[in-house]
Amino acid sequence: ELYLTDTITIGSLNVTPGIRYTSVDYTYKTSKGSLDDTLVGIGANYELAESTILFAGLHQGHAMPGSKAAQNTATSKKEIEESVSFEIGVRGALGKLFYEVAFFNTDFTNLLAAKSVSTGVNNTYNVGDASTSGLEGFLAADLGESFGIGIPVSLSATFTDSEFDTLGPDTAGGTFTGSGIYAGAEVGNSFGYIPDTQLNFRIGLEFDKKSTYLNYHWQDDVFTTAGNTETIDSYGVLDWSGFYEVNDGITAFAKVTNLTDSDYAHSNLPRGYRPGAPRIWSVGMEFDF
Repeated sequence: ELYLTDTITIGSLNVTPGIRYTSVDYTYKTSKGSLDDTLVGIGANYELAESTILFAGLHQGHAMPGSKAAQNTATSKKEIEESVSFEIGVRGALGKLFYEVAFFNTDFTNLLAAKSVSTGVNNTYNVGDASTSGLEGFLAADLGESFGIGIPVSLSATFTDSEFDTLGPDTAGGTFTGSGIYAGAEVGNSFGYIPDTQLNFRIGLEFDKKSTYLNYHWQDDVFTTAGNTETIDSYGVLDWSGFYEVNDGITAFAKVTNLTDSDYAHSNLPRGYRPGAPRIWSVGMEFDF
């Protein structure tokens, strides 16, 4: 695998193009074969003002087929999972408020479902074509300047829409007949395990040598399969962390995840509902050399 990138600067514009070449040799039982693949991408940012930057990116993504591709690499070249991702946004500051807003979209061609116990997929399928798109936002500020301490506060939100656009060959009566998280997919259905809304709120107190933070993450309910017939409820998790600088390069810390010891399910794969992690305490030391 080889890749090449460059950065081109023209005044306030920075452009970063890239190219990647991949060569794979396959062996499956007595079959041998090879596949070559090339993909490209480009990113850019433009300084609109001293504290405002516009950014964008357009990138290909490819996932090679499994080892059985050795049996027929000519056919497998048509079954490489391909995606094209686009993002555009703006980040900057309004006084002491930092912000970032971005729109993203990814289109998949030949969405591959690999055989895996973790996803419940019992064979390798070409699910078809699909897309995801959404909006991300981030706000952050330090509210403690007037008090002589740090009070960092941030809020991020992600809104996502996913959809199956066409279905692959394993389809009967307009429904995908494969297994696991892709079972029952129909054109227009949403992906499993992609929440429509995710929120994250963080607040902290920062002193000379001590700091402490609370972080709350919430996500919307999700479908558990592409058939969109079953869901897992929404849930929120509160975490706490604290740090103390013992000396230069030495920091003691303590963390508690799921501070309220909430009960929730985060998956029903593999083979049944999986509870989220309970309250977990940890303490330790960090050393910087």
